[in-house]
Amino acid sequence: MPRFYNRSLIPAILIASLCMFGTVSANTLNQDNITIIDGAICRTVEKYEAIEVGNTFPASVEKLYCFTKVIGTDGATEVTHIWYYGNVERARMTLGIDSSNWRTYSSEIIRPDEIGTWHVVVLDESENLIESFSFNITPH
Repeated sequence: MPRFYNRSLIPAILIASLCMFGTVSANTLNQDNITIIDGAICRTVEKYEAIEVGNTFPASVEKLYCFTKVIGTDGATEVTHIWYYGNVERARMTLGIDSSNWRTYSSEIIRPDEIGTWHVVVLDESENLIESFSFNITPH
C-alpha cells in the first residue's frame, strides 16, 4: 500500500514530538553540576557567613546551623538539609537556590541530652547526595 505524506513536515513532527515527550526542565539538567564550595556546622550565621565553625560542640549549645554555599546551577532549584542524631532523622528542610552562586542555611535545636554523633546530609532536588557534615555533641 503506498504511503502519502509531506516530507517537509517530518522535521516539524520530530521537533513537536521531542517537545511533548522529551522535555527536561532546566533544574533537572543543572543537578549534575551542583557543588558545595563552602559548608560547615556552626553556632550562628551572620550576613550569610558561618560563625564559630566546629566539629565538636558542648551539650549546652542549644542550637546549631548547617551553612552551605552552592554553585553550579543556572536556574532555580532546591537543596535539602537532613539532620540526623545518630541514625535517627531529626529534621528535613528544603531550601530554595535561586542563582548559580547561593548561600543558604538551616538550623536545629540541640537538646542537652542529645550527646553523641550527629550529621547533616545535603541532597539535590533529585535526592542525590551532594555533601555530608558530621559533628559531635559532648557532655561539657
